[in-house]
Amino acid sequence: MYTHPDWVRQGIGSMVMNLGEGAAKKLGFKQCELMATQSGKLLYETQGYEALEDILYQTAAGQTVPMIKMKKKI
Repeated sequence: MYTHPDWVRQGIGSMVMNLGEGAAKKLGFKQCELMATQSGKLLYETQGYEALEDILYQTAAGQTVPMIKMKKKI
């Protein structure tokens, strides 16, 4: 999930996360996992996600992107 620079820090990312987590909980899920970019890590931490491991993701174009695997109990 990415937020357009004109709309950052206005609660849009948190709203989308809350909607997704609420839907997952209604379906019986007990936790959520995601892959965060370095720039998104703080948002996820403020939403209660815990970093599990650093991963180097290889794109189809052959580029390597550092990511963080995170999870949260819901």
